[in-house]
Amino acid sequence: ELPGTYDAWLELPGIGPYTAAAIASICHGEAHGVVDGNVERVLCRLLDIRLAPNLPALKKIFKTVMDHWCERSVPGDLNQSVMELGQTLCLPNNPDCDSCPIHSKCLAFANKSQAFSPAPKAKKDFIQENLVLHIPVNRGKIGLIRRDQSSKFLKNTLGFHTRHLKSLPGGAIAKVSHNITHHKITAAVTSSPWDPKGDSRDFTWLTPDQVEALLVSNLDRKAWHAYLKRDKSP
Repeated sequence: ELPGTYDAWLELPGIGPYTAAAIASICHGEAHGVVDGNVERVLCRLLDIRLAPNLPALKKIFKTVMDHWCERSVPGDLNQSVMELGQTLCLPNNPDCDSCPIHSKCLAFANKSQAFSPAPKAKKDFIQENLVLHIPVNRGKIGLIRRDQSSKFLKNTLGFHTRHLKSLPGGAIAKVSHNITHHKITAAVTSSPWDPKGDSRDFTWLTPDQVEALLVSNLDRKAWHAYLKRDKSP
């Protein structure tokens, strides 16, 4: 059974405020505004904000504005129209202002400052993370484990056993790369037969076909595909 509210969608692993707002507004008619890169650009130009659009303080303002507009309109239609405006007309370079249906309300259009509004996005410093994703095998089945709520990444998701290390170990099947927010992850993929005497963790044992269907994270999927590629090699 799928969730029916914004708050309920947020409780699902992998669902953040943007996705929850999009689903809740379009499918359930809830007044929750979406804020993506297109929306940020549209709002910066409407208000002639000549700052980086992804500044945390601006994100809060943009969310408040979009929530307010959603309360005064059909939420799903409003969200989709602003996103599409940024995607098709209010482009980063050479915006088609003459075709814009709201250019008469746009301060950047009035001030001829479209090239300065918004400013280039603020670049974030990435944090390097080294992980080991381990794939245990037991009589042809693959072990997944539920990450707990205290996990640094991918809380409460079903995936491969994960360890954080200062440096990557040798003897890995493969190495995969993945980015989560401002973290650059390099993960070593390892695998071994499961030893019940030495490992009492509560794994969920699945056939290979079931594993693909239940992995939520792209990081886990990359590790799984690397394992399959190794497993099929001569």
